[in-house]
Amino acid sequence: MPWPAVSWSDDASRQELASLLAVQGIPTLVLLDATDCTVITDDARARVNDDPDGKDFPWRPESVSLFTERLSSRLHDHPALILFVEGGPGEVEWAMSILRQAADAYGERHPVSQSALREPRLQFYVAQDGDAADGLREQLVLEDAVPLLVAVDVWRGAVSVLEDEADEDEVDEDRDGAINAASAVAFMDAFLAGDLPSAPIGVYLPPPPRPHQALLQDALAVEA
Repeated sequence: MPWPAVSWSDDASRQELASLLAVQGIPTLVLLDATDCTVITDDARARVNDDPDGKDFPWRPESVSLFTERLSSRLHDHPALILFVEGGPGEVEWAMSILRQAADAYGERHPVSQSALREPRLQFYVAQDGDAADGLREQLVLEDAVPLLVAVDVWRGAVSVLEDEADEDEVDEDRDGAINAASAVAFMDAFLAGDLPSAPIGVYLPPPPRPHQALLQDALAVEA
């Protein structure tokens, strides 16, 4: 091999390395930055399958990703904020912009470190209409509404929902519904603090009261 290897017989070193990199199963491929040994991605095995020619190597993760069936397995390891949209012109870009601001805020408050590798990190996904989004809606027993912002924690078996109040005919740039950058950050903060109403995964979750004043009034007042 052109890289250092740990002997299979060296159980102590293997277990220490697996613990340090939060390895939960094999095979696992983790990429580290050679300059400071920070983790670039712990999902390199799947990225090899998606990008066998390495065009996007070293596969540095985006702060927000389009939800796919491949990424669904990560929901078992990490909590996530997922914004469901139809996927029409401008909708995915709008959703990406909303979640990027929440992801940036999360990254500033919870910087990646080696010690944090053992802790689940919040993921951010945009789910546009399709098989992957439909399958996730079915698993979470969500109503077929868009846009819909969902916080899901499989470890806790809980899901929370924030439904938009904008009219379907409104132009994306002029949205004035419940889902916007400020409310997404407020929703995220409340989710992380355990302050959101939630329902067990697999149980019908009705939409929250409209408007969701208890969560959003401060954020919306600032944005206004």
